[in-house]
Amino acid sequence: MRTNTDLVERAKSLELDAADYEKLLRLFALTAEADLRRLEAAVAETNLEEVSAQVHSIRGVTDNLNLHEMRAAIESFAEKARSGSLRTVEDELRVLRAELRAIVDLLSSRGPR
Repeated sequence: MRTNTDLVERAKSLELDAADYEKLLRLFALTAEADLRRLEAAVAETNLEEVSAQVHSIRGVTDNLNLHEMRAAIESFAEKARSGSLRTVEDELRVLRAELRAIVDLLSSRGPR
């Protein structure tokens, strides 16, 4: 999500007004950084149970907020994790971080709410 138009269109697709969707995105942005840190730590520790829990959590939120790019990255991550390829998830983690940064930047450009 890169533009205000993206935000408005995704809100409409969820039958929400833009202000309500923005509130949900702000809440997501507050928690997603910690979720990604936990996911990265679980990968570093090869803690498959925690990896699974974090993937499940992030997948659910990306579905509920219609965050297609993050959803695709977490699905690819999950597939690699299921096949035991935790050493090859760097690209997905980079995409997740970049998409989160784009959301935070967009919300920042909209000012405090």
